[in-house]
Amino acid sequence: MPPKQSNEPEVPEVPEVDPPAYVVAPAAGSAEQSVSTEQNQPIHIRELEFVVTADDDAVMVSASNTLTGDMFVRRVSATEIHKGLFEGGVPLTLNTLQGFHAVVIDALKQEAGQSGTPEGVSAQTKQSAEEITITVNFQMGTGYMAMAARATIRVPLKDRASTDTRHTLALERMRREMVLEKVALAAELDAKFQAELQEMRAEIATLKELVHAVVTLPQLSPLIQICGQHPNSTSARGAHKQTSIVDNAASRGLHRALHHLVDELNLSVQGTTVHFNDVAVPVPSCLHLAILNIDLQDTTYLLDRGARLEEARPIGFDAKSRTMSYTPLQTAAQVVSLEIVQLLVDRGAITHTSEFTVPKGQKGDLVAGYLQQHGSKPVKRV
Repeated sequence: MPPKQSNEPEVPEVPEVDPPAYVVAPAAGSAEQSVSTEQNQPIHIRELEFVVTADDDAVMVSASNTLTGDMFVRRVSATEIHKGLFEGGVPLTLNTLQGFHAVVIDALKQEAGQSGTPEGVSAQTKQSAEEITITVNFQMGTGYMAMAARATIRVPLKDRASTDTRHTLALERMRREMVLEKVALAAELDAKFQAELQEMRAEIATLKELVHAVVTLPQLSPLIQICGQHPNSTSARGAHKQTSIVDNAASRGLHRALHHLVDELNLSVQGTTVHFNDVAVPVPSCLHLAILNIDLQDTTYLLDRGARLEEARPIGFDAKSRTMSYTPLQTAAQVVSLEIVQLLVDRGAITHTSEFTVPKGQKGDLVAGYLQQHGSKPVKRV
């Protein structure tokens, strides 16, 4: 027959936790255990640093004031401990060297705010000019099984720090405080900067959306798609009033606007014509406009975006030029920009089939010499 099953609920196993040394009674007739030195780590309570050590004869309580450098030391002998320093009913183990050592450490750790200290153990420390008073409180159990006791340990001053030591510690403290203030201020400024940067990014995103909303208006489409006129050009009477938004940005050197219109909104950089009184009027391309402004940055940008090197357009310098067309290289020669001439030649502009004119003067001579070195016909000076 199968074994009879029990209806009682299973009780989960509770892991065993070793109780503190001061609540475990020693075996009858056994010698007191040797004190562990693993707990002899400094315990920091405000400006005080405590170290509690023990040997086979006594518990040594040492404290140093990190602000003044004063040292306090108290040796609590095994005889004092056996006689009982606690007032009230306590386990016998508290009157042993090992138990007393452990409970003092746990009490100080509890006041220092360290985790893992047993419940029912606490301490209060108080410092005067001549001593440090440690009050250790112990509570265990409830009801008629409750135990409560208190021990007072006075740790007298042993060594008073010299004036030089106090000054050195004060300077070190000031340095630490200044570093902490600097770190806090840097964190505050960084947080403020990040908030302002985020706000600026949001504003920039809003402006970009507004530009996009404007340039995509159906009623503005004809104007936006025109490759318009340089503001100073008069190639056709009244035609200069018809200027595209891309050309306007190029002619005025608005670099960010030009980049946004071309890169983000995909507007064309190529030249076209405008219609005025039913007459098709060719106008400068965006590349011509950047060269007329002697703007190396926008000229380079437009070439990178596919502007045509050999597209001839009127530029409107004089009566003749309003009816004649000029390549970007011829335009660069007329504004005597050697840098732009060199850029256009490096990008493949043709020199040997065109006629070039430059103003008289040193700059014109430099441009003319460069063009002739690269295969052009003799350059005219005007």
